[in-house]
Amino acid sequence: MNSTVYQIAGGDAGALETLHHMAAIAREAAIDPLVREVAAVLAWRTGTDAGAQARRLRGWLAGRVGFLRDPIVAEAVHRPATLIRDIAQRGRVEVDCDDVAVLAAALGMAIGLRARFVILGRDGWEHVFTELGDPDADDWFEFDLTRPFQGVGAHYPRMDVLEVSP
Repeated sequence: MNSTVYQIAGGDAGALETLHHMAAIAREAAIDPLVREVAAVLAWRTGTDAGAQARRLRGWLAGRVGFLRDPIVAEAVHRPATLIRDIAQRGRVEVDCDDVAVLAAALGMAIGLRARFVILGRDGWEHVFTELGDPDADDWFEFDLTRPFQGVGAHYPRMDVLEVSP
């Protein structure tokens, strides 16, 4: 699987650095022809209904991603086009929350939705997911697909939000 692996600082500084890497990968992937094609097929016949588009994207992702932790020694962020090819080949992928967040953001931005990462935790970053937003309204649609499988509690507070879309 094609991924970006890098060493990060510990604590909040490392979490922020990771989020910025994730945002850059999502923005780059949103214009990738494969990502755009998949997003367009999923959004087919939804017109400009952001809610319908988000539901289609979320439904497709929910059936095709499972949770698997990163290696202990590194933070790995997989490129969305690679994940899409693996899904096409195997039917699903096993990845962690940041991979799903990047893929969801890229798919949404590829069809003109806004994207932001939501960071949860009590004493530091413990989980991230994407919200896709209607470009014409303040409606946001949640893509938290791995939290139940990684043991992060349902009542973790939001620590921060990072806008992904320009």
